[in-house]
Amino acid sequence: MGDSDIDAAEAVAHDLGPGTFAFPLDVKSRDSWHAFRDHVVALHDHIDILVNNAEIISAGPFLDEGDDLSRAVIDTNLVGLILGMRTVLPAMVADGRGHVVNVASLAGKAPIPGLSVYNASQYAAVGLTASVREEMRPAGVSVSAVLPCAVTASPPSASSLFRGLPTATPDEVAEAIIRNCFTRKPEVAVPRYTAMWDLVNAVVPGPILRTALRLLGNDRLLTSGAGVNRSRHLMPTGAGPHADFK
Repeated sequence: MGDSDIDAAEAVAHDLGPGTFAFPLDVKSRDSWHAFRDHVVALHDHIDILVNNAEIISAGPFLDEGDDLSRAVIDTNLVGLILGMRTVLPAMVADGRGHVVNVASLAGKAPIPGLSVYNASQYAAVGLTASVREEMRPAGVSVSAVLPCAVTASPPSASSLFRGLPTATPDEVAEAIIRNCFTRKPEVAVPRYTAMWDLVNAVVPGPILRTALRLLGNDRLLTSGAGVNRSRHLMPTGAGPHADFK
């Protein structure tokens, strides 16, 4: 595991038991990625699978969000994926095998008021993953995107932020990642039924779809500030950048 908070990562590694190791990693830094890779290769000779799962989420009106926070979102959510793949893919290509899972979001498929820059980073992450997957295909290396909806360890009914919206637990996301390491499907939505969004968006007239989404409260992040889930850090506009790396 690589994490910017090495103390927290080492505590998790200890809980998981022997065979689990934690090293410092700032996904925005190429040098940090290379040091992390070198630690792993020293232990295991090569890397079979990379799970890219680091992001920050900013919530609030687009015009109120500071430039520094927007850059932090893009640097972590998109540049982090780019640097991670460029760090491990050359060796995978040389070996003729390997798999990368980019954990993005269903926000890479659907616009959400109040998450504009985060939306942009996730649309980019989905497109990046699909394109790199095609480039890596001839080399025998696969690249996939896992797309969770709102991730919360609490029941959706416990928070007005998520009530009525599709949600997933951290365990469900982890199970989807593990399954993908076997199936290597291009995209995996969590929960699975949310994969129908592309079809719904294509066939339902725009005004009807917008009305339905408004009734479901898709703008609640714009109007209610922000909340925090246990898998990813969600912050109101104006807060300092913070990344919850997993």
